[in-house]
Amino acid sequence: MRLSVLKLFGTGSIMASLALVLVASAIGLWMDAKGFAVNLLAGVVGIFVGFVIGLLILDKYIEAKRKEQWAKVRGLTYTSIANHACDIFQEAGISFGFQPDSLMNLIGEGRDHLAPRSMDAMESFISELSRLPNAQTYSGFSEQTVEFYEEVRWDLDQICEVLYPRVLDSASSEHVVEALAEFAKSRQNLRNAVYVEKRIAIGGIFPTVLQLLEKARVVYNALYEDSKS
Repeated sequence: MRLSVLKLFGTGSIMASLALVLVASAIGLWMDAKGFAVNLLAGVVGIFVGFVIGLLILDKYIEAKRKEQWAKVRGLTYTSIANHACDIFQEAGISFGFQPDSLMNLIGEGRDHLAPRSMDAMESFISELSRLPNAQTYSGFSEQTVEFYEEVRWDLDQICEVLYPRVLDSASSEHVVEALAEFAKSRQNLRNAVYVEKRIAIGGIFPTVLQLLEKARVVYNALYEDSKS
């Protein structure tokens, strides 16, 4: 009952206000049509200009707050992605029996601190891994690729399903977003190749590992560049 009364009162107030505006407008037009029209137009323009300026200021404020909030978690998010990327390289060394200490140590150091020398070590690791004898044959490293995927699946899921969406919702650079998008594609390619290999054993799936590692290196590089800006 009380709600109905309030609704009725609100509707009545709106109708009364509209009636008052119409009456005032009619009186103004009757007394001085030209002057009233000029004042009315000026008022409308003033409201419109104020509305536009308010939107611009509001947009800038929202963007500034968004960047401020992202800055607080960017370091943690980037470090988490770097951790998983470096772990993927470490696991590749284990799965494919290629663990040169000089490269593994440098890559391991890059887990908690984004560093150029870790990026260089990743690039060297990919280059040397691709030149191993088994990597040159069509069926080489097929079983190891399946094993590698199973071991890094959690890292891949964390990057693509947890951290990547967080970056998308942030004020992160376009370069980082694009790098993560390419990494997600390479993860899908590896997953599809492993799926087929488990059922048909066709071989020739090792290149998807090299692609994944290269995209992980690109992501790491993008994180480093953006963290310095």
